[in-house]
Order: sequence, then C-alpha cells, then structure tokens
Amino acid sequence: MSEAMAAELIIEAEWILRRYWTKVRFPFQTEAGAWSDIDVLAYNPCEKHLVVAESKVQGARNKVYAYTPDSGYEFIESPYLGFLDNLTVIVGDGVFDRFAECVDRLTVQLVSNTVILPGRRDEAEAGVVRYVEENYDLPGGVRVEAMLDSTLDVLARVVVCERKRRQGRRYGHPVIDIARELNRYLDPSVQGAGHGTGRTDPVKCEGLRRFWEAIEGPEVAALLGAED
Repeated sequence: MSEAMAAELIIEAEWILRRYWTKVRFPFQTEAGAWSDIDVLAYNPCEKHLVVAESKVQGARNKVYAYTPDSGYEFIESPYLGFLDNLTVIVGDGVFDRFAECVDRLTVQLVSNTVILPGRRDEAEAGVVRYVEENYDLPGGVRVEAMLDSTLDVLARVVVCERKRRQGRRYGHPVIDIARELNRYLDPSVQGAGHGTGRTDPVKCEGLRRFWEAIEGPEVAALLGAED
C-alpha cells in the first residue's frame, strides 16, 4: 500500500478536527478479487455517520476545471466519480461486518481540482445523491449526502476548524500543524511590542507580509474584488 498523498491528508485533517475516526488508504478486495483502496474513510460512531472520500487532482499543475451554468455536461458524467463503484463493496460489509447496524448516514465526498460556482453546487450534489440511491443497493434508512469540494475549499475549512480548537501543542499531523502555524500569524497574540494597536498592528502586518506576497496578494485581491 503506497503512502498517503498530500491531498488525502488534507481531507483527513478536516475530519480529525471534527472528531471523526479516520483511515487513509483503506484497503479492500474488489468483487473481481483484486485489491484496491479508499482514499479516506471517516466515521463518527455516535452519529453513525460514514464518509467515503476520494481525492482526484488531475492535469497540469495549474489546471482547474470549471462547473458553471455554461458548462456543457452534467456533473454526474464527470470521470472523477468512478470511485462510487466502491460503494458496492463498502455496503456489502467491506468496512463493517454489519454495515446496516453501523451506518445511518453516508456521505460521498469528492475533492478535486474542479471549482463549482454556487449556482450549480446544490444541483451537482443532488445529482450525485440521486445517482447513488438509484444505482447502489443501500440498506433501508441510510441517508445519503454528497460533498463536492476543491482541495483549497477543504484546506480553508481546516484552517477555520483548527482556529476554533486553539490546541496548545502540536497535533502531530502535517496538515493540521501547518494550519496551526497559519493561525498563529492570522490571529496573533503579540508579545513584547508594548500596548496599543499602534504598536502591535505593525508586528501583525509584518508577520503576514511575506505570506501575502507569496500568494500575490494585490492580484488576488483585485480578482476577488472584481468577482464581487
């Protein structure tokens, strides 16, 4: 089994911060007898909520796909969704010996380099839910949900979740610890500069300056301003 990729660890990080049990690269045997794996499994035993997550980032390093009102295809036709065929094994006790007793809610999550505009997100996720319900023999009573994210969507939520936790020591997870360091400078408690915003604000700005420059802050701000 190969090591976890960065995108898979980003997915796992969010579910860990939400206090789910997680497993990256969960191995299973297909109906044909071959071995495959699920990128990320996350499970909340109290809610009986199972998340089956797939990371699919394809194409050139700067390629981003779009799903907008002008896109000439239905999201369910996306080649990214082949991982849903794994549900046959998962529901067939590939994860739990008695799946129906352990799962009341099933979320299928695709994290890719596709940006979905808000006007099409609900439609795209509803289409995935319908596809799962119509094509896979789920136990009665299991509620299906879909999450369609970009990797940056998930990473942003990891930063927000970690900020709320405010853990006083490192987590021992590379993605969460990066989020922890970002939050250190995004919301710092400045020491040694004296009192008052006139003394602390320059320190806060300097702490963020190189990071903002690295992501080409002025250009990004202009683009987002134009979109608003």
